[in-house]
Amino acid sequence: MAKGLDLFKACTAATVQCFQQGGYRFVGRYYFNLTKTFKEKFTRDEALRICAAGMQLVAVYENGSDHYSYFTAAKGASDASGALKQAADLGQPEGSVIYFTVDYDAPEDEIDDNITTYFQAVNDGIDGKYKIGVYGSGLTCTKMLDAELAEYAWLACSSGWRGSKTFTRWNIKQSVETKICDLDCDPDQSIDGDFGAFVVA
Repeated sequence: MAKGLDLFKACTAATVQCFQQGGYRFVGRYYFNLTKTFKEKFTRDEALRICAAGMQLVAVYENGSDHYSYFTAAKGASDASGALKQAADLGQPEGSVIYFTVDYDAPEDEIDDNITTYFQAVNDGIDGKYKIGVYGSGLTCTKMLDAELAEYAWLACSSGWRGSKTFTRWNIKQSVETKICDLDCDPDQSIDGDFGAFVVA
């Protein structure tokens, strides 16, 4: 397994060096379309710094996906469009993975309804240019994998969420937020092999 982390803040040269010295193998950073947010934009310069230090990247798309009303076909289409543009700006290789988030403990009926509709629209919008991953509870991940609307699963850190304690099909597993190199980060671990990481050059 590889040790990694994800964070909302941009990685400076000093941060990248600190992560490298800490033995981290991959860094997860966020795509988003929000105009007002505490997140910092994931840029090509930052991606190049991380890769030059010998670490890999994981891309995750998250706007405001922490409540049921967010999930619609229209939002899936616009999120797919936003993800494609940001991936192109970053230089993310086509055929690699973008994870899309369901950042709350969704019950089964909500997953089967609008969340499934959202992921169908994401798949239509991405149109095979990138592989689709899902971030969420064990139940959400299971449903999207079984529906073949996602190929990769990133298990959220909230172990009390539906299906999370028994979910074993994850590619990345997140732990509770902590301070790493003086930044708020979520520690992650990956499976051995393909977990959706990539490099830019």
